[in-house]
Amino acid sequence: MPGAVPVKVLSVAMKPMRLAPGEQGLVVVEAETPPWATRQTFHVVLSDTSGEHRFSIHLMKQ
Repeated sequence: MPGAVPVKVLSVAMKPMRLAPGEQGLVVVEAETPPWATRQTFHVVLSDTSGEHRFSIHLMKQ
């Protein structure tokens, strides 16, 4: 992503470990505190091991 600032990921947990298409699961990501300002959006991008399938989450600090 243009202008993206990488943030170090400290740990990741997922339950179940694998998801089939259409299945639901839980992902927990612990990361260092990103250097964002109020009202600035940030994005979390998850991908499979091949990097082919991606899922983006867009958040905004209030």
